[in-house]
Amino acid sequence: MVDASATSTVSQRMRTNLPHLVIAVIVFLIAGLIAWYAKLYYAEQNALFQQETQLVQKFIRVEADAIIVRVKDAAAFIAADAVEKVDAKLKIASRKSAYMSDLGYLSTADPTNVRSFLGQPLLQGKPEQIERLAEALLTREGLVFAISPIEYPDLFPSRKSSSLVFAQALQNNRGASEAIIVYSVVDIKSMIRDVSDSLTHGKITYAKFDVSGGSISYAFAPPKKSFLSRFFSSTAKTDTLITGTSQLSTEIQQSPAGLYSLAIMVGGLFLIGAIACSLALVFIRSQRKSQSRLRQALADTKLASEAKSTFLANMSHEIRTPLNGVLGMAELLSRTELTGDQRRYADQIKSSGSVLLAILNDILDISKIESGQLAIDPIRTRLRPLLRDTVSFYAGAAQHKRVELLLDIDPDLPQQVEVDPMRLRQILSNLISNALKFTNAGEVIVSAKAVNFDGKQDVCTLEFSVRDTGIGIAADKMPKLFSRFSQAEESTTRLYGGTGLGLSICKEICELMGGEIRAESRPGKGSVFTFSLTLDVLEGSARASDTGIKAALVSSSASQIRILSRGLEACGIHCQSFVPSSKIGEEIARAFYEGTSFDVLIIDQGRHIDEAIELRRIVMMQPTLKDLHCLVLGAQMAHPKYQTFDMASIKPIDAGLLSRDVQHLLSAEAQTDETASTTGAGTDEAPRFHGYRALLADDNNVNLLFGAEVLSGFGFDVETATDGSKAVAAAHSDDFDVIFMDCQMPVMDGYEATGILRKMMEEGSIRRIPIVAVTANALKGDRERCLQAGMDAFVSKPINMSDLEALLGTLDGLSPVHRTQTAKASPQANLDESQNGKKPMTHSSDNSVPPAAPASNASSGQAAKPSPTAGKPQNEAQVLATSGERPKIPLIDVVAFRQTRASISKFNTLISFYSTDTAEYLRNIREALTMGRIEDTVLPAHTIKSSSRVIGAMGLAHLAEDFEKRARTGGTDQEKQLIALRVHMERIFLLTIERIKTLLENEDKSEAA
Repeated sequence: MVDASATSTVSQRMRTNLPHLVIAVIVFLIAGLIAWYAKLYYAEQNALFQQETQLVQKFIRVEADAIIVRVKDAAAFIAADAVEKVDAKLKIASRKSAYMSDLGYLSTADPTNVRSFLGQPLLQGKPEQIERLAEALLTREGLVFAISPIEYPDLFPSRKSSSLVFAQALQNNRGASEAIIVYSVVDIKSMIRDVSDSLTHGKITYAKFDVSGGSISYAFAPPKKSFLSRFFSSTAKTDTLITGTSQLSTEIQQSPAGLYSLAIMVGGLFLIGAIACSLALVFIRSQRKSQSRLRQALADTKLASEAKSTFLANMSHEIRTPLNGVLGMAELLSRTELTGDQRRYADQIKSSGSVLLAILNDILDISKIESGQLAIDPIRTRLRPLLRDTVSFYAGAAQHKRVELLLDIDPDLPQQVEVDPMRLRQILSNLISNALKFTNAGEVIVSAKAVNFDGKQDVCTLEFSVRDTGIGIAADKMPKLFSRFSQAEESTTRLYGGTGLGLSICKEICELMGGEIRAESRPGKGSVFTFSLTLDVLEGSARASDTGIKAALVSSSASQIRILSRGLEACGIHCQSFVPSSKIGEEIARAFYEGTSFDVLIIDQGRHIDEAIELRRIVMMQPTLKDLHCLVLGAQMAHPKYQTFDMASIKPIDAGLLSRDVQHLLSAEAQTDETASTTGAGTDEAPRFHGYRALLADDNNVNLLFGAEVLSGFGFDVETATDGSKAVAAAHSDDFDVIFMDCQMPVMDGYEATGILRKMMEEGSIRRIPIVAVTANALKGDRERCLQAGMDAFVSKPINMSDLEALLGTLDGLSPVHRTQTAKASPQANLDESQNGKKPMTHSSDNSVPPAAPASNASSGQAAKPSPTAGKPQNEAQVLATSGERPKIPLIDVVAFRQTRASISKFNTLISFYSTDTAEYLRNIREALTMGRIEDTVLPAHTIKSSSRVIGAMGLAHLAEDFEKRARTGGTDQEKQLIALRVHMERIFLLTIERIKTLLENEDKSEAA
């Protein structure tokens, strides 16, 4: 359940931190946008750089092709004796190169006659050099060669290494030795520099020409360093084929450009972020001022509320003191001999005083709710007993008004949930009280059901409702129904009394528990008040198997028939209903003749017990029904005429309780018959699990003794182990049918031991058997942890024998068929087993005791016989008052103590173990706290809790549980509280031992008497 105050605190913190969150989001978004844009910019720069690299190759190639075309055109015109056309061609040529500084030709026949088409020729005729050049060029006639001027220094004395010569040689006449050389001088370095300068995303840093006769290389200045250069430092290499015999290789280094877009983008984002953060900071400042004023106003309001609460508490105390005297004196007065009028006056005084006391309690509850001091304390709670006790409290008031009070519990309702039982009882009590107050005839039905629950979920929504057939509420009065100090009608306030606080308190408590409450009503028809709570399920629902019992239910209440018929069917009892009449006997007998043989007759008392007696007489007049067991649903706690029936169950009663009464009635009769028929026969039936072997692992001697006794009573041959490692060793060396594993033990805990055992089972070292977790930790999540560790089932301490027996029947390998086969094992098999080093599966009856019978129901059977201790004040139920509004915890749960004693043959040994071991555990806790080792106190506290629950020492068990929780939390802030709690535990332990001795002495005296 969600704590409303915690939710409010979280919401307030979120509102306070919202501006900071907005600033953080803005910064995050800006950083994300910058990163995104930077990544985009980086990819774009790289792509542009690759494009420019390709353009460099294309540009150089285009310039080289233009020069080569000019050389080839000139050579073609010269070879065709059309030299004069060369100048005209150069003028109209579409492809020109600005880097061609000379274009001319010469003939080897006259090497000194050099002609240039672009001005003064740069080539000087040197016959020897000309011959050598012509010889080189004619090796591949018609091909344009790239030549370095350095290779022919006498031919190009004015050209340096920055130039390159493109030349081609042609034979003037075929077969003759005369040749024509056409050449072009190109400023190649300038061309490369211009190309590099035209680049925006890189610079050419190195160029190398592989030409005929060698290579020429040029180095250029690298691009300027910048901030972004460290992110863009890649270098690209290109190879461009200039002519068939020459190739240009370049290295281009990347240099980023276009930083303006990045700067503008980043600057704009920072500007937007700065504006947004400034606005957020202004809002934060304004909000802080508002919060400061709000805190001041809240502090003033809190002071006023505390003053009001203090005033109410003081007034309550001042009023309660004389009121206690009034009620006490009125009670004493009513026990004296009074006349009718005097007794009526005394009863009126007590009634008025009780009303005034209820008003005081309501006002205090409202004050607590307003001041936030009304705490919700959810604990492990059994719903069915809580509902029965709450409804049964109003049975007297319902009988006085002759209103039928019914309890309808859904069979699928979870067994145990985590809820505040006191507050749940308070809501139900208020609704039931209102229903009885405004209902003069008819019935009031209290129901509880689970909504969309399959019995296995961890969380369940429970719906509680109180339905009456009272005066109802008009539709226009519904909106103010849950308002304080108001009722639906002013007239009803005067007629029925009340402060109008009850429903308001119910609504507030329900909302604090995370639920909601609503109402439906029709004037003159009645009302239905429903509230729902979402609770953690600690133990799911469990439907009973078919018992084979058939019951005839006689009641004039259709609601009673519907509730009990459905409930009994869910409990495995087949039920057929009948309406009371003078022919009721014939109707039941007719059903008997038609094949329905009833085992029990259930008669609703109705308005008077004499009516039920008459119905029984009519039924018993039928010959076939005269031996039918008869159970009456009585309206009074005791009545002398209940003895007419075999058993009396007191209303209001739920189907589960009635089912147990019926089975108890029939089982008691069957046991009597069996005893009479088998007297002296000497053939007792073996216990259900006779022949099975069980391994019980627990580090506590009390738990070991108690568990061994219980399992022996079921017929098990029990072996014990005091820690997980010993349990693993015992399972490996011996053969067992089931293992009961405590979860928290020294050396090796139950979870680790189970994991090792499961691994051994998977490997085939031991056969697969069920492992049952036995632990005192029975909160939400413990069951899941046990199942995840590999355990098959879960039993919480203290062990309930009926629940344990039902659980054992569901485990694989413990079925009745398997038991029969095991019990009939041949002696030879046992001999073989013994020879293999394993103990034969025999059962020793020395320690075997039958399971204790379930505790009798306070509302069944003996209800007609008043208890001899009914009038005693419960001074023997010594209690421990816990903090706040928590219910009191008895020092010794006498019922549990007696049940354990009845089921354990060595009970005195158990008590001796408990006394010695608990004193030792308390000493260990004291030493651990002295040394500051809080973690070492967890296991002793856990063991004290579980062993105390076994013998019913609920006071010490409760303190040990509280100590364990605090010790698990740890921290220096808990140390002082743990020391105080340890002192309290030691004092309660001494009181517990004294109380146990007293109980044992009283029990021994009673048995002797």
